[in-house]
Amino acid sequence: DSAQYAGTHSWGQIWSSALMRIWGDLGAYVTDQLFIESHYYWGMHPDFNTAAEAFIQADLDINGGLNLPVIIQWFDFHGLIDLREYQPQITHDPISDVELIDDHYVINCRIVPSAKASLDTTNLWLIWSLDSSFTDSSLLMAGTGEHVFTTEIPDLTEPSSINYYFYARDSLDLFSTDPFDAPQNYYSFYAGPDILPPPPLNLEITDSIRVIDLTWQEVICGKYVSYNIYRSEENGGNFSIADSTPSSFHTDTTVILGGEYYYYVTTVFNQWESNPSDTVNAVVDAIISVVKDDKLPSTYQLKQNFPNPFNPLTEIGYDLPERSDVTLEVYNMLGQKIKTLVNEPQSAGYYHMNWDGRTDMGNLVGSGVYFYRIQANNFSKVRKMILVR
Repeated sequence: DSAQYAGTHSWGQIWSSALMRIWGDLGAYVTDQLFIESHYYWGMHPDFNTAAEAFIQADLDINGGLNLPVIIQWFDFHGLIDLREYQPQITHDPISDVELIDDHYVINCRIVPSAKASLDTTNLWLIWSLDSSFTDSSLLMAGTGEHVFTTEIPDLTEPSSINYYFYARDSLDLFSTDPFDAPQNYYSFYAGPDILPPPPLNLEITDSIRVIDLTWQEVICGKYVSYNIYRSEENGGNFSIADSTPSSFHTDTTVILGGEYYYYVTTVFNQWESNPSDTVNAVVDAIISVVKDDKLPSTYQLKQNFPNPFNPLTEIGYDLPERSDVTLEVYNMLGQKIKTLVNEPQSAGYYHMNWDGRTDMGNLVGSGVYFYRIQANNFSKVRKMILVR
C-alpha cells in the first residue's frame, strides 16, 4: 500500500535496506549528509515515498544530482519510488511493413523529459540493425512538434527486417529505453514485397512418451523465420496456437497421459504466416522404453545417465527385478525437486527414461549439477548428472 510512516515495521526494514544499499555505493559521509538534509523536506508525518523524494531532492541541492543514478536505482529496487517519474519518457507508434524504396526510412518518437532534468540532446539515439546484434545507431534530432524527435535509416538494397529501439539520457545521467526492456525486446518492421512463406514439410512426431516431440524440415526463405505450432485434442476440432519457436522442432510438455493430440505447423516470416503443414497425431504413452529380454534383472540398479555432461537430452536407465512402485525424480543442488520422470507401478524389466532439461512446469533449467533419485519398493539410489547449455 502507500507505506504510511506510523506502525509499519516491514516498510521501516525496506527503507533501512535501501539506505544501506546507497551507503554501500556512496559511502557513509555522503549518505549521512543527504539523510540529514532530507529532513528539511519531510513535513510532519511523511510516508516512505515522501522520505525517498526528499533524499533525492537533497542530492539535487547539495551535489547537483551527481549521485542520483545510484540513489534512484536502489529506491526503485525497493519499491519506494516509481523510476519512470525520474527518467525521460519515450513513446512511439510502431512502423508498419513498407515497400522497398530507394530512399531513407524516417522514424519518429516523442521524448518527454522528467520534472527533475532536461534532455541531453547529444544522447538521444535510435539503435537499429538488420539482426539482433544492434550494431548501428542514428542520433535523434528535434522534429516538428513538441517533444518530437526524428532520424533516418539508410535505404536498403534488398528486402530486410529492421529491428530497432530508442535510448534517451538526461542531464542527470538518467536514461530510459523504448521498449523499456530493450534490447531484449525491440520494434521491427519489414521493407520489401509481401511474400507468403512456404509451409513446413515432413512434419513428424518422434516421441509420444509423456511428452510429444515434433520435428519438421527447416524452411529457408530469409532471416527471422519462426514457426507456430497448432494443436487440437480431437480429430477435426478447433486448432489453437500451442507455442511458437525459431527452431524446427518442438516438445509439448503440457499433454496428459492417454490423451490424443493433433498438430500442424505454419511458417512465420516477416509478419506473414504460411498455409498449414500436414496434420499429425499421437496418443501419449506412459513408458519411455522397456528392453525386451527373456532374462529379467537379478537386482535393482540405477545406471549413470548417458551422455553426461549432456545438452539438451540424456537417457537414464534402471533395472527392476520384480514388479515395483517406482518414482524417479530430478533435484537441483538445493535439494528442490524439479521434475518427476516416473511415478507409477512397473513390471520387472530393463527401463530407459529420457530427460530434456525441463521442469514439471515445462520450463527449461539452466546449466549446472543435478541429481536423479529412484525409489523402487525398498531400493533407493541417487546419482549426479551435469547439464551444459
